[in-house]
Amino acid sequence: MDAKTKFDNVLERATALCDLHARLETHGVPGDDDVANLSLDDLLRSALMLGVSGMDAYYRDKFVERLVPYTKKHGPKKVLENALEKAGVTMADIL
Repeated sequence: MDAKTKFDNVLERATALCDLHARLETHGVPGDDDVANLSLDDLLRSALMLGVSGMDAYYRDKFVERLVPYTKKHGPKKVLENALEKAGVTMADIL
């Protein structure tokens, strides 16, 4: 699955959490008091965090999707290897 498809799937899940929040806020939370006392805003916080992690994964995956073909075509460049090593990653990790 490519980076964009993964991101779209995560975004759908985050949107579903927002929709659930809206429905529960309108109709109330069914069930026992422990569940009813949970903060509905936690659903929005969860949606936000899911979206942020989805963006992080998208950019990481997109970088790798482009790096691998570039490196295979042009060979590893020392400046790129040095930049990756500064970030704590090696070319071997990515390839």
